[in-house]
Amino acid sequence: MSRSMIPKIALEEAFNLPGLSGESNQFTSPTGSEDLAANLVDIHDQRLKGMDENSVEYMVLSLTSPGPQNITDPVAAQGLAERANDYLADEICKNPNRFGGFGALSMHDPKSAALEARRAIKVLGFHGLLVNDFQSTGGDEEGAIFYDQPEWDVFWKEVEELDVPLYIHPRLTTPAVTKLFIAGRPWLRGSTYFFSVGKVAFS
Repeated sequence: MSRSMIPKIALEEAFNLPGLSGESNQFTSPTGSEDLAANLVDIHDQRLKGMDENSVEYMVLSLTSPGPQNITDPVAAQGLAERANDYLADEICKNPNRFGGFGALSMHDPKSAALEARRAIKVLGFHGLLVNDFQSTGGDEEGAIFYDQPEWDVFWKEVEELDVPLYIHPRLTTPAVTKLFIAGRPWLRGSTYFFSVGKVAFS
């Protein structure tokens, strides 16, 4: 590892499951899609070499966005979260001195989310949790669950008791929100500006 730079810890570094690598194509141009897909799946080869070259001593990995929050079926979303968490825990065990993790959650149901949060921290040993800022549910254009209603108190109580960070990651807005806030200005959808506005509103 290079010692010419200050050692660093990298947070919220994306990975993907090997079987889902093609999903990353929606976030890049056709010319870069293969490289992005390969880089997201890689953990112990080029990623580790890049860490060494840039004096990153430790990296906290999390499932790439939008993850379970893009799956409208509750059972399938829960299955992806559990599968991703188990996979990440196994990969971390191969090199625990260099890698840690944030757990993924399905956010269709507060109690189920709380249970998986506890498993991710207490059983799998992750440092925290990461969710995208709304859960897709399908149906009409408003088909989204946000996590600020009273029924989510049970989830937030669990996170508080676990005493770990929960990262709320931005994702592309619903059509209804796009129409309300940025109609006629589609270039703001997904921009740094609108992601920032969305996170402030959520808070």
